[in-house]
Amino acid sequence: MELLDAIEWRRKSEPVALVTFNYDTLLELACQSVLQRPLDSIDAYVGDDRMRIFKLHGSTAWYQELQYFGRKVSDFKDDLARDLWLIEHTGPNLEATGAYGLYGSEVDNSHRIEDYGATRFKGAAVSIPFATKTAGSVNCPVQHIRMLIGLMPYVTHLLVIGWRGREAHFHKLWRDATGMSGPNLNRRLIKTMVVDRTTESSSGVLETLNEEMGVGDGNVSSVGGGFSGFVQSEGLATFLG
Repeated sequence: MELLDAIEWRRKSEPVALVTFNYDTLLELACQSVLQRPLDSIDAYVGDDRMRIFKLHGSTAWYQELQYFGRKVSDFKDDLARDLWLIEHTGPNLEATGAYGLYGSEVDNSHRIEDYGATRFKGAAVSIPFATKTAGSVNCPVQHIRMLIGLMPYVTHLLVIGWRGREAHFHKLWRDATGMSGPNLNRRLIKTMVVDRTTESSSGVLETLNEEMGVGDGNVSSVGGGFSGFVQSEGLATFLG
């Protein structure tokens, strides 16, 4: 929360995009505390101009609507029996409809619950944790992806904390949005900082991001000491200054 407090205090009128590949809800809780605004729906994650949250691999707080074929809800004696059948028959029998929601959200449930019929149900919205994720690993609303792509060409400060930089699908999103894969879209990135456990590991991540995303231009730096050490040091003020 200290990091978000500092960003909110120094950001002036510039919007902030928070991109995470984690499933937990720590970032959401911190944002709600700093911004004093509840995240009461899936759309609320990207609905505040001050800080938008993009969870590309899903969240334990989200569900996605799934549709399966060949069996009906009434065929199963309970949810466990249904889930075991789905595990055995995943593939052509199961597909996502593209609809997402926040568990417990009156906003999301109010306009989606009527869509559930004999073959639709709420399933977990998290990506399978492979070491290297591809485009198929993205597990979030397409509207979120489109908004993130629209913001990428205008990023001026890129702060990377605890990310190994292996997500190839994110590399491609960045390259396509910023013009690395085509005509230059006037990228505005002027400062990049990578924070990891050691200076050596952060330097390795920075090298990967430079190769895959072209972030080596301008003011770049790699910092060791991990997240806690970074927040308590002068590194954060230096980056935001």
